[in-house]
Amino acid sequence: MLKNLNLTEGEEDLRIVEHLDMQKLPESVQQMLSLASTPEEQDIILMATLAAASACVPNLYFTYGPTGKKYYANLQCFILAAAASGKGIANQALEMVRVVDEQYPMLIAGDSTLAAFYKALEEQGGAGYLHESEGSVITDIWKTSAANYNTALRKAAEHEPISRNRVKGASEIRNPRLSMLLTGTFKQYRALVPSVENGYFSRLLTVVIRGTNGFDKRYVSTKGGQSAIPKIVGKRLLRTYETLMNAGEREWSLTENQKEQLGEHLETEYGTLIGLLGENFHSAVIRMAVQIERMAMVLSAMRGNMPESDSGLIDGEIPAFNAGSMDGEIPAFNAGSIDGEIPESNAGLIDGEIPAFNAGSMDKVSRLPDGTRDETEGDKDRPRLVDTICCRDGLVDTIYCSDEDYETAEIIGNKMLLHMAAAYRMIDGDAQDVVPDIKPLDQRTILLAALPEEYESKKLFAEAQSQGICIRTATRWNEYWQEHGLVQKIRHGYYRKIA
Repeated sequence: MLKNLNLTEGEEDLRIVEHLDMQKLPESVQQMLSLASTPEEQDIILMATLAAASACVPNLYFTYGPTGKKYYANLQCFILAAAASGKGIANQALEMVRVVDEQYPMLIAGDSTLAAFYKALEEQGGAGYLHESEGSVITDIWKTSAANYNTALRKAAEHEPISRNRVKGASEIRNPRLSMLLTGTFKQYRALVPSVENGYFSRLLTVVIRGTNGFDKRYVSTKGGQSAIPKIVGKRLLRTYETLMNAGEREWSLTENQKEQLGEHLETEYGTLIGLLGENFHSAVIRMAVQIERMAMVLSAMRGNMPESDSGLIDGEIPAFNAGSMDGEIPAFNAGSIDGEIPESNAGLIDGEIPAFNAGSMDKVSRLPDGTRDETEGDKDRPRLVDTICCRDGLVDTIYCSDEDYETAEIIGNKMLLHMAAAYRMIDGDAQDVVPDIKPLDQRTILLAALPEEYESKKLFAEAQSQGICIRTATRWNEYWQEHGLVQKIRHGYYRKIA
């Protein structure tokens, strides 16, 4: 089994945000990421933002598989980390949803019994957002009904009917659409996902966070108060939610080129990961295609909800993504927003009217279904997300994903496979509470396994870039393989694996 392999340097491979092009992210996502001050917090807030925002994207769907099954945006995610590891920053994403929930109830309490959970979801038309950051709450409430909760969540992930029988009669939620974010330790995660053979394992996006060493002085040195950013992003999500609800169901889709690229990408990952982890990991790779499309859909919706008049968030400027913050410094925000005061130029976003709405584009240029540029329309008049949905004259049937959002979702999905592999090994290794000291699946090993027996440098670099690995890192790893007798240099630029 994989747990017996000697894998090293896996922690850096699990990082997600540092492999993304920040300039390609929707501005709302960039601003949420600016709340983080460590690589671990970045990854937590990214996945929390996507999971929470997915609850605010109603009526958009895509079809998948030979039967054309409908899938909606709803993501279910578990942040798996030790106590005091920074996972509490995920609650910032909850603040976004609270803004929408004030007008359109969607929150479901994490401490709900199964009956209360079912009732809340039923009363909200089958849609909702479950957020719980206290793992002990999950453990205490679910310890007597974990198996039933597992089944309900699995069915919700697939939008399959959830039924229950009571003395007063049977009832059914025919099309559940549940988004969820939970944070907890390994013991709490194991209560929900008891084994890798359990069907919910492959449907629950699992983020493995190791945390940082040492004491974080921010907890005693920073001022109180909460940033205004989550509420501002929440206002945008509110407008997106209202627009989509009023428009009715609309199909969203990858372009034909993107679908082909996704298929090729997962085919490569499938062979590599199944070879390393075994057949039990089959479903996790197959179902990642749906998760990648869901993440791309959420990114598309968040890109299309940027009001022009709030393009400057704090003091007229969007907080620049600060690489230095990864060294322990807190990003420099407007002091007033940290103390709970909202700048005058921004007050309307929190307490008053939503500024004039500008959907933003789905892509830099108009695209045809095969992904090629539509030369019949200039950039100035390209279709925008909300324009496309709301225009009653000449309404198009399908909204297509931008290359930016697809590429971002593919990179996140690739990293999530590594996180899922780490969780798989932890369950397979019967780890104890907290995140155990088991090295996660090493992406260096995955890259080597994906290469042919003989390869040249350009093949190495192309495969590395398809996995979200920069050329510099691939070159360093290639040198490592040679030093450790895994690869032999044949001649300049050509290499052979050593069995």
